[in-house]
Amino acid sequence: EEEMELAKCNGKLPEDVQPEEPEEPSEEVPEEPAEGEETPEEPSEGEEIPPEEDTEEYPNWQVTNTDYFNALLGQAQQAVSKGDKSWKILSSIMKAPEAPLSTTDNVIVNVLQEGKGNVSPIATDTVRVAYRGRLLPSRSYPEGYVFDQTYLGTFSSETANTYKMAVNATIVGMQTVLHHMHEGDFWRIYIPSELAYGMSGTTGIPAYSMLIFDIYLDSFWHQK
Repeated sequence: EEEMELAKCNGKLPEDVQPEEPEEPSEEVPEEPAEGEETPEEPSEGEEIPPEEDTEEYPNWQVTNTDYFNALLGQAQQAVSKGDKSWKILSSIMKAPEAPLSTTDNVIVNVLQEGKGNVSPIATDTVRVAYRGRLLPSRSYPEGYVFDQTYLGTFSSETANTYKMAVNATIVGMQTVLHHMHEGDFWRIYIPSELAYGMSGTTGIPAYSMLIFDIYLDSFWHQK
């Protein structure tokens, strides 16, 4: 006991109760992927990494998207009523004629460039388009997260890559728009979540997201 008291006074512990030296942390070596297992790809240059779908990135996301769409719909309706040809409001192709119209049965269109065609694709046609799709601005993405695109930077019909797809193989809001486009049209479209991925969302797109596309119709053709 006297030795213990003396050790305390000297600010040291007795030798038999000295703390053990901490072990050096071992460096973890990443495991090699099992045979046949793919390694995750690094994002390519210019590609955005999908934001995590949490409440910090998307606070009040459903209300934010609903309020934005309704406000823009009101502005578009006023513009159309005044004869402004740069705005269109398109009713969903899935809406039954006898069903009452609701705000979410519409796609809002801002015409950025008019084409020269006078015929539009139908459901069974194949189209070739250039596009950029994004969300409303969020905390990490003040211009809105770009979830898909065929071109980078400012759009040019001469340099933009295009994508081929069947009209009836895409979301309802996009089908609705393509049914009204002509070759050479370049539109900015606003699709409510009800005509896109709804309350479930998909990779990179949270639930209740209104989608904003800049889309150019390069060409289309009928299936033989």
